[in-house]
Amino acid sequence: MTKAKDPHKRTGIFKTLEEVPSGYRLKNYEYESRDPWNEYTATVLDDAADTVQYEAGLVEDDWREHMDKREPHFALARPADVESWCEKLLERMTPKRAYNPYWVRLQDFYDYLVWHTDHPHVYHPPLMAAGTGESAARVWSKKIEIGKTR
Repeated sequence: MTKAKDPHKRTGIFKTLEEVPSGYRLKNYEYESRDPWNEYTATVLDDAADTVQYEAGLVEDDWREHMDKREPHFALARPADVESWCEKLLERMTPKRAYNPYWVRLQDFYDYLVWHTDHPHVYHPPLMAAGTGESAARVWSKKIEIGKTR
């Protein structure tokens, strides 16, 4: 079965941040002593190939650096944070490279957060950004063009 090509059809009930009730927005949460990226890599990428783990480290460093300059914790991003990250990625690399490994890992990270109940994520900022932002949509389009519907 093929997944929808439209990111809005993958986001669940909330298509935009404005639709998320204020009490469920990620800005209400904190990660004080936990490192959700390390939890993700230990859970999802533990048996992955060395190249996948290396690229995940590149993405982690880039994403954390980007989010360190912004207000929320890197795991509590807004769609606008993802959009601005994609803008910066596209300034320095092709859409294909921005898609893989950068988009792939960030989407996978948020997939992990959304599907694990010990995280507060009830919506998916990267998918929302792909449905509303220009740069994120360009990266998403590359994903669809390549034929990756995962």
